[in-house]
Amino acid sequence: MDQAVVPLLAIFSVFLTLSSANSPPSWVESSISVFIAGFSEDTKVGAVLGTLECNDTDGDRVGYKLTSGTAVRVNFNGTVTLAVPLDFEKLDRLAYDLTFECVDFSASGRPLRDDWVETRTVISPLDANDNPPEFSVANIDGYSFFVFENKQPGFRLEPPILIKDIDRGRNAVLDKLYIICNSPFPNERIGLTESSRATCETFDISYQQDGEGEYSAYLSVIGELDYETRQVYSSKLIAIDGVSNSAIKLTTTVNIQINVRDAQDLPPIFTNLGSSATVNEAAPVGSTVSNFGVSARDGDFGDKRPVKLTIIEDVLGALELTPALRVNQDEGIYESKLVLKNQLDREAITTAYEFVVKVTELDATTRAETNATATATYSVFVTDTNDNAPTFAKNFYNISVSESQTSQSTQIPAFQIICIDPDEISNAKYRVTVESQSVPIYSVTPGPTFIGSASMFLEVSDGRYLDYDNPQYRTQRIVLVAREEGTPERRSSSTTIQINLRDINDNSPKFTQQSYTLDISEGVKNFPYNFFNITANDVDENENGRVSYRLEGGTEGLFVIDENTGAISLEGPVDYEATPQYVFLVYATDNAVNPRQTQVQITVNILNENDGRPKFLLPVYQTSVNETQRVFLNPVNITAVDNEDGTVGITYRIVSGNSPNQAFVINQRTGVLTLRDSLNYEETPIGDDGEFSGVFELKVEASDNGSPPQTNTVSVLVTVIDVNDHSPVMNPKEYSASISELAPAGEFVVQVMATDDDGGNFGTLFYRIGQGLSDNFFVNPSTGEITVGENREFNYDLQRNYLLQVIASDGGSPQLSATATVSISIEDRNNQPPSFDEFLYYINVNETDPVDVTVKTIQASDKDSTANLEYSILRNSIQASDPDGRSLNSRSTFDYLNAFGVRNQGEIFIQRPLDRALANEVSFTLQVKDLNTEAGTPTATTQVTIIITGKANTNITFDQATKVYMNENAGIGYNVITVTARDPNNNAVTSYEMIQQPSISSSHFDVKANGRITLVDEIDYENDDEADHLHRVVVRAISNDKKQSATVTATISIVDVNDNNPRFTKDVYTTEVPETYVYPMEVVTLFATDDDSTSYGPLDISISGGLDSDDFQIFQGPPFEGSRTSRRAAVIVAPNTKLDYRRRKEYDLRITVVDNVNKDFSNARLSTNARLVIKVIDENNNSPIFVDSARSLAVPETAAIGQSIATLIATDEDGGKNGEISYTLQPKDDDDSGLLLFSINPVTGTVRVFGNLLGKGDETYNMRVRAQDNGIRPNSGYMDLSITVQNTEDDDGNPKWFKPRNREIIKAPEETPGYLLTNGTFFEATARTGNKIQYSLSTLSDSFDSFVISKEGAITIVDTLDREQQEFYKLLVYAEDTLNATVLRTGRQVVVQLTDKDDNEPTFTNPKNYAQCQEIDQSLTLRVSENTPVNTTVYTLSACDPDNDDNSAVQYELDNTHLSCKEENTESILGLNSLTGDLFIKRSMDHEQQKEYGLCVKVMPANTFGNREKRSLQVPEDSKENNVAYITLVVVDENDNGPKFPEKELTSVVLTQPGTGPVMILEATDPDSAPYNKISYRVTKSEFITKFGESQASADVFILREDSGALYPALPTYQSFSGGRFVLQVQASDGHNAKFTDYVQITIYVYEEGQAVKFILGDEPSDAMTYSRDMIKELNGVSRDYSFTLLQLSEHRTSDGIETSKTDLCFLAVDKDDNTILNIRQVINVLNEREYQSALPQTKYNIVDRGQCYPQESSEKDVRWRDLWWVLVAVAIFIFICCIILIVLVVLLYRRYRRYMESRQSYLVSQ
Repeated sequence: MDQAVVPLLAIFSVFLTLSSANSPPSWVESSISVFIAGFSEDTKVGAVLGTLECNDTDGDRVGYKLTSGTAVRVNFNGTVTLAVPLDFEKLDRLAYDLTFECVDFSASGRPLRDDWVETRTVISPLDANDNPPEFSVANIDGYSFFVFENKQPGFRLEPPILIKDIDRGRNAVLDKLYIICNSPFPNERIGLTESSRATCETFDISYQQDGEGEYSAYLSVIGELDYETRQVYSSKLIAIDGVSNSAIKLTTTVNIQINVRDAQDLPPIFTNLGSSATVNEAAPVGSTVSNFGVSARDGDFGDKRPVKLTIIEDVLGALELTPALRVNQDEGIYESKLVLKNQLDREAITTAYEFVVKVTELDATTRAETNATATATYSVFVTDTNDNAPTFAKNFYNISVSESQTSQSTQIPAFQIICIDPDEISNAKYRVTVESQSVPIYSVTPGPTFIGSASMFLEVSDGRYLDYDNPQYRTQRIVLVAREEGTPERRSSSTTIQINLRDINDNSPKFTQQSYTLDISEGVKNFPYNFFNITANDVDENENGRVSYRLEGGTEGLFVIDENTGAISLEGPVDYEATPQYVFLVYATDNAVNPRQTQVQITVNILNENDGRPKFLLPVYQTSVNETQRVFLNPVNITAVDNEDGTVGITYRIVSGNSPNQAFVINQRTGVLTLRDSLNYEETPIGDDGEFSGVFELKVEASDNGSPPQTNTVSVLVTVIDVNDHSPVMNPKEYSASISELAPAGEFVVQVMATDDDGGNFGTLFYRIGQGLSDNFFVNPSTGEITVGENREFNYDLQRNYLLQVIASDGGSPQLSATATVSISIEDRNNQPPSFDEFLYYINVNETDPVDVTVKTIQASDKDSTANLEYSILRNSIQASDPDGRSLNSRSTFDYLNAFGVRNQGEIFIQRPLDRALANEVSFTLQVKDLNTEAGTPTATTQVTIIITGKANTNITFDQATKVYMNENAGIGYNVITVTARDPNNNAVTSYEMIQQPSISSSHFDVKANGRITLVDEIDYENDDEADHLHRVVVRAISNDKKQSATVTATISIVDVNDNNPRFTKDVYTTEVPETYVYPMEVVTLFATDDDSTSYGPLDISISGGLDSDDFQIFQGPPFEGSRTSRRAAVIVAPNTKLDYRRRKEYDLRITVVDNVNKDFSNARLSTNARLVIKVIDENNNSPIFVDSARSLAVPETAAIGQSIATLIATDEDGGKNGEISYTLQPKDDDDSGLLLFSINPVTGTVRVFGNLLGKGDETYNMRVRAQDNGIRPNSGYMDLSITVQNTEDDDGNPKWFKPRNREIIKAPEETPGYLLTNGTFFEATARTGNKIQYSLSTLSDSFDSFVISKEGAITIVDTLDREQQEFYKLLVYAEDTLNATVLRTGRQVVVQLTDKDDNEPTFTNPKNYAQCQEIDQSLTLRVSENTPVNTTVYTLSACDPDNDDNSAVQYELDNTHLSCKEENTESILGLNSLTGDLFIKRSMDHEQQKEYGLCVKVMPANTFGNREKRSLQVPEDSKENNVAYITLVVVDENDNGPKFPEKELTSVVLTQPGTGPVMILEATDPDSAPYNKISYRVTKSEFITKFGESQASADVFILREDSGALYPALPTYQSFSGGRFVLQVQASDGHNAKFTDYVQITIYVYEEGQAVKFILGDEPSDAMTYSRDMIKELNGVSRDYSFTLLQLSEHRTSDGIETSKTDLCFLAVDKDDNTILNIRQVINVLNEREYQSALPQTKYNIVDRGQCYPQESSEKDVRWRDLWWVLVAVAIFIFICCIILIVLVVLLYRRYRRYMESRQSYLVSQ
């Protein structure tokens, strides 16, 4: 070989060696990162965890091995499998360290390198839901509870049920805890026992979380417990863990048994109730009733008590019970035997003898009686013994019979004889015979044999013996004997009858004179004035001789005569100048059946006196004046004239009606009326309508000043013209309310209230909205009620508050107004659709990314605060394509339909391993749905396209996640996190630096060269400059060779620490509260905040100290929303607290606010105190109290006026004005005589003499003293005061009295002027200094002018005194010694008592206003409940006769004088007791049959005989009679009827696209009246039957208004139900008594618009409407096979337009046999049947044609293109789709053509 070649070969050999050097493999980072994420603890041993992968640039085969770690196994190919079980709960290993190595091998299997390439990682167990929740119960059979049956709903059973789940986080959440009978899973409720089902009706379970995975649950009572019904409840309790969307949920079941213990809550019961006994009336005393006993037991089934039986009601005291013995051990039944204590008389007992037995439970230990008792009524039937004789009702009859002249036989009229044998029929047969008679003409009829009780009569064989003119026949006697027949005893009895003959009328009355002439002064003032008594005599006896009087002759009611006494009275004034003489006739008539009468003439001469009253020129004077002026618009000059002689001149004065400020003044002489002050419209009297009348009515009196003076009055009407001088006042001026943003139109918001002191129209207020005017609200102009407007457009997200200004204007001119502001807040409702930020999202995903990795989070936003968003991928929208652009389908090897999924937060993640070679693009539609949507669209979508990429890892990778958490209190230098990275060769990177990016990087941190991030500036969470509290640090990692770098953003989340104390807005709160405040009135509002986040909330506010702090409580409001914690609380008065100013005037309390109250695991709680000062305001809540409850004082009769007697003292514990006292004297027992003689100082309480006490000696005056404080609402106290006037005539030098006694009573007849009361010797007094005494009458005497006294002491009555007006007159007589110039005198009091005449008729009206007749009735309305028992007294009438007791007795009878009264009395349901006036119920009443009854009752004197001088009461013809009561009985309804549906089956229809109106309105009726006719409706059953007859449950498809019965559609469409029918059962319940119910079944057919049929009627719609419903009713009445439903009425529509003269009546017909809706042809066939033709005659219903009913068109006749935009859009979409189809077809045809040409070309080439 050439020498030159050798070096070249060496160099080439070295080159080959260098060029063939082996490169080491490098780890693929993605194959290692799968282990860092960790694996679920439920991963099975042997499961493949991943495949290791190293890249070898030389292309050599790579092998793998595990060099450290025991948790996994690795085979040569790099497959990693789990070697040990993972258990997260043991927490023995948080992570397993693993070291893997890889090396490349030659083809022969030899490692090409000695240094294997190493990588390290860890594997962590992740928690899985592998532990079910466990019940902490020791008993393997489950839980057992005991509860007493008397526990009420809400009682909680102890102990709690403890549940623990050792899993962590979401796996330890208790999702459901329920009793199996309340299972949300229907299959669990199948086959349950009755006991289990009953458990859920009686008990419920609730639970609370105590810690992570720890829960406590409680069973509570929700239903009524009854040991006697059920003693044991058994069921199962089921717990399910995991959050609601967890894929794995574990369940644990445990048995529960609840044992009900008996409580003594039931009374004892009788076990033989209804049993009866039989006893013979002759049974001996002490005998036991055979075969009968009273038995009873304890009503409880548990521990039965012994019982005691006693008789508590035994009218005759005839029975007694033996001690109770236990006769049934198992049932605990005790029995007592019945013993006869006294004999029973069968005849005294009408049916059965009843007695009442009381059973009492005894204490089982002490045998003492308990409160548990019951009563029952038992019966004893008494059998008969013949122990009674037939007995006449009376032993002696005394009857009167009119004389007779006939010889015929006759029966004694109106005379009935009753004979009774009370024994049983077998012992009660007897015969009645005439034993003796004074005249042989009498016999008994019928008869003579009778049984039991019988009525019989006397028959007269010859009437001529009944002759009154024959004295020996005037009295006749008969003796009857009744004797038994058919009995051994033959008992008998007798009776005597005395018959007295009555005379008949045969004489006329006779007057004492032929005529009468009488005189009357025209000055008579008191009417009626009795001036003469006329008398006529009739010699006949009894009624034939009783005379009545009547008066005739043109007196026009001026003179009347008492029909019984003949007393003639003047009823009204007479005027000599008008008529000087009257002549009339008086008739006297006897009272016989055929009366006789006589007449006489009366002449009355009128005596002249000054009796003419002044006469006004006008009957009424009227004028008007503005309320702000003092001049009448029309002057008023009142003028009166007088034609009488002897008058001085007319003067004028105002007697009544003046204004409160006495503004009216009248000139005394001229009568000119003027004003001295302005008038106020608001001071005018109140009218009948409750408003100011605007009119003052003055009474002006004109006097002629004659002797005696005559006066007259006239009315002056002054109209005050109202001036609008008061502005309306809003109270309050600010209102607030809140409404839902979905509130319907018309919903009530708030009512604004204003007042105006003006009257009339000026005070009428009108409301309107001023500023803030919006269509969203409407204010009622009359009431101020603000409601939601028709055109409302609420949007919580656009506007949350509305501020309205409401103006209230009055009706005046100028108009005045007031304003109020109304703040209305809108409550958020879920009605906004969710939305995505973008319409299309592109995502790049590496095919090496592992399963479950989140590739992107796409979150939608929803403006609603209650939004609950759920994400899903629409499966039918998923499309995929391969790298060549070919679309994948279901037959593709790559499962693109399940390649990606979405989590609840919008996290799109990988579900299946990706392979870019099979699919490089996947697109789908992502949908979000708001689960809480209440209105509007709940969903939104966006398009997502995912590009799958594949690329080798040549970059630096970071090892761990870069989001960490740091507490805000971390100090400077705190090491937050150390960032580590590796280069592509898996070598650790050792150089790091921080990159400052202004918009991202945080200035609070620094990055060390080793990658450690440290804190360089402290962060305060509350003042963080990052709103989301996320600080970002950008870290760059630089490879060791400085050639590569990578960045990562570390996110540091700042965690709030409880480092701020909560605080009140004030350090000291001061408030005042009236002492009348009670629970739960608010005292003050507190507000506290905490700068920490809501994690340390909520705040708790409490009263933590202070004397008597228990007098108040804290009522905390809900925590406020927001970043800071805040809370409002109200301090209220505590329950049962009574604030008292005297007990405590001020409270100094400590209040405390604490944060972090709900965090049981944390003791980091901070608190702050504040001071609360509450001052109690004194209220006038104490009344004055006298030192003495009563005082008795004495004063001499000679005490001077003004002399002090005593000072009375009262005290009041209130302060200020509330404690100042004023004193007044008041009458006691309506006696005010003491107020004329004594007075009291209102300030000091000193009692003084006020009047002359002379002559009042020995008199005692009783009064009442009132002490009243000066509070705004004053309180009063009272004391009885008695003052006795002492007689001083024995020691004062005045004349001494000897007689009469002081206050001696002198009697005198009433109405007797000129009557001499006393003579000259009645009074006797002697002078002490002189020798002459004369007598006088004090002006202090009662009716001083009615008496005169002579000097000698003779007193004469000079006036007509009426006892019924006043019975007693106190006269003060002076005895005077006139010897010296100084008159000495002393007084003696005598009392005149008027004696009564029987001169008044009883009356219901009290026309003379007698004090004795105040409480009487005439027009009377009684209200009585309809089910009042018969014979119940409902009212007692009260009429009055003012005469004294001897003359005032009355009796009552039904008044049949008038036809109307007679008819009412006949129909009335009331009965009358004529003696007592009791009105009682005669028969049952029913409000629903008759609501009112009438009754007329007349009152009369009880004694209609005797010599009465009754005044007759003159009654106008058109008025009611004074002695008749007109009674209306109103039957008051009771709730005794329930609602009823008129039909039990109803039919209706609903359109597939229903409107907003009701489907039908149910009308059940309740015959009761309001409020008992309120009906409540509810659906009790609902099902849907398809057109194929299949039944399905169908809840909530219709909405039934509970109050109105209106049934509305609940669905927007019923298209899916078309052709089928709904069957509903509706219950109507009584609104006040749920036991009253009725049911109706409703069949609702679902129809399409085209199924409706119409009649074309030849009448306008307004006319057709009057008979349309009758047409449908006629059709429904023809046959039960078909049902017709009216749909609508509208104007007739044709293709040419509308014909208003015709009507389209649309209806629907249903075949009820096969439950189908008939089409138009079927309907016409049915209507053509003869029965239907006759039901719809043309003469009655103007039907001109039939046809199909079309839906009602729009009111706009012209079609506008803007209304058809959707048509254009639809056409455009259609054209676009056609174009797409056409393009696809062209492409497909082209591809097919191309393949054909290629195959053709191959064929030709081969050829």
